[in-house]
Amino acid sequence: MNQSDLFQLIIDHKDKNLPFVVFSEPYSEIINVKLQNDDKLHLNSDLNSGAFVFAPFDSDKFDKIYLPFEKCKSFTSVYSDKVINSAFSKIELSNVFNENKHTSLVEKSLIEIEKGSLKKVVLSRVELMSISSVDLISVFNKLFSFYNNSYTYIWFHPKVGFWIGATPEKLLIINNDLMQTVALAGTQKSNSEDVVNWSKKEINEQQYVKTYILDALVKIVDNLSYSKTVNVKSGDLYHLSTTINANLKSFNDYSSIVDVIHPTPAVCGIPLDASKEFITLNEGYERSYYSGYLGVISPKNKSVKLYVNLRCAEIFNNSIKIYVGGGITKSSNPKDEYEETLAKSYVMKNVFY
Repeated sequence: MNQSDLFQLIIDHKDKNLPFVVFSEPYSEIINVKLQNDDKLHLNSDLNSGAFVFAPFDSDKFDKIYLPFEKCKSFTSVYSDKVINSAFSKIELSNVFNENKHTSLVEKSLIEIEKGSLKKVVLSRVELMSISSVDLISVFNKLFSFYNNSYTYIWFHPKVGFWIGATPEKLLIINNDLMQTVALAGTQKSNSEDVVNWSKKEINEQQYVKTYILDALVKIVDNLSYSKTVNVKSGDLYHLSTTINANLKSFNDYSSIVDVIHPTPAVCGIPLDASKEFITLNEGYERSYYSGYLGVISPKNKSVKLYVNLRCAEIFNNSIKIYVGGGITKSSNPKDEYEETLAKSYVMKNVFY
């Protein structure tokens, strides 16, 4: 099916208020589409035919949603209509309220870090932006054009919400008995020379994530190993990333692996329970599906492809809610942390404007 016809099919499906997901793997030209046949909310799935899972940050507060493939019509298309530019300008008026609120939250967390109750905590905020309407064809094209090196998706369920994202972070990739995850943290804007000078704060932040994941996995997998830490680019941002590989003792261990590596310090903090409590008490809003995870689980094929739901937005009738955050350590500067969230918000603004 050609791309234009496929996008129109998706729009017609949404006009019927039926669930769907559109997604593309990093560096892939293939767009995958799953259109659910009815509007049933699947909170469980036997996964016989595989399913697309959409999971929250906190499973005690929000449901994990499945789109079972046996309940969906499936389509693919090769992406062709590339968009070069966005109309969004990064020159914006300063939002004093957002800035003051976020820097105050960072300052509060630094007090707890100084006390020793926290080592790292990931703090987020939302930007609510008014829009007259959403041109889905334009959104599709910009999303898949601008962020081919990320996992890109558009997900809709009438009983849950309408989400879009371009995440740089793998949570768990499994093929037969081989598994892979990444420790990704630290953020810097790209420049014309593509030279990145990482601060001690950013290096330590990423090291916390790597150490946590390795310690969590060592007893439940075999042949655990990790790569050198490298720079990875997502959109116009750079991150520090370490690839972690292992062998599964059994494919069915994937669910227990997800349980121990989500949420990681990349989206929550260290210690895990203390940072999660601080987030719950102080962020002032519910993350919902932001910093949860999403992707395909297919036990029949012994395949799992899950990604952390970062660089994402929730779409409403006349507005979008953009979710952004960053890791706070003892070396953090509140003003710099706010600027980092601004840089991350451009990922979604480029898609909608």
